Amino acid sequence: MKLFTLLLLFGYYSFAADWKFETEKDGVKIYSRKVKGTNILSFKAVGFVDAPLDKMLAALRNVEVATEWDKSLLVKKTLKDHSLIEADTYSVVDLPTFFDDRELVLNNILDYDEKTHELIVRAKSVDLKDAPRNKKYTRAEIRIAEFRIKPENDLFTKMSMECMVDPKGDIPPWLANIVQQDMPYNFIKNLEKFANKYKGEANKEILKFIAKQKEDIEKASKTVTKAP
Repeated sequence: MKLFTLLLLFGYYSFAADWKFETEKDGVKIYSRKVKGTNILSFKAVGFVDAPLDKMLAALRNVEVATEWDKSLLVKKTLKDHSLIEADTYSVVDLPTFFDDRELVLNNILDYDEKTHELIVRAKSVDLKDAPRNKKYTRAEIRIAEFRIKPENDLFTKMSMECMVDPKGDIPPWLANIVQQDMPYNFIKNLEKFANKYKGEANKEILKFIAKQKEDIEKASKTVTKAP
C-alpha cells in the first residue's frame, strides 16, 4: 500500500468514534459514526450478497459502465489508468433540482488485506490540475470510500461499504447525513444486481488478487481444522 494511503487511514481512523447501529434493510445492516472536525457522519453498510466476486470487481474496474448500475451518476469516466487495478476518474452526481449537481475527481485502487483476507476497493478525492472543472457543478470531496469483499462460502460473499462524502456548497450537514445514510446500502445492492448479469471479464491483475485471497482463506481454514 502506498505511504499516502497509510497516512490517510491512520489519521482518519484515529479520529473516528465507534460505530452506531442505525437500521437494517434486506439483511444489510447500516451503521454510522462521528468523525472529529466535522458534523458529517461516516456511514457503513454490511451484508451478504449472491453475486460472482470476479464480476463485481470487473464491473467496478470498467469505469464506463458505472452509470448503468449507479443511477445517481450522470457521468463517470476514466481520466488516467495507472495500472490494471488503479485509475483516476471523474464523476458527476445527480442531485435534486434545487441543488447543484456534484462533481468528483477520485483515485481508485484495489488492495488486499492479508490479515483479514479481504479484497478492498478504495476511493479518495484527489486534486488533479488537468481534471475537468465545470462551473455548473460543485466539487464535492470523498474523504473515505472503502469497499471490502470476502467470500464466506460457495454461495455468499460478505461485503461492507463505508463512505463519507463532504458535498461542500449549500448542503447543510444534517441534510447530507440524511441523504448519505442509504449510499453504502444502495452501492452494495445495485452492484450485486448488476454483477449477476454483467458480461465483462476481470483482468489478469484482479484475478491474481482473487486467487491470492482464495489461497489464503483455504490455508487459514486448514490451520483451524488441524488445531487441537
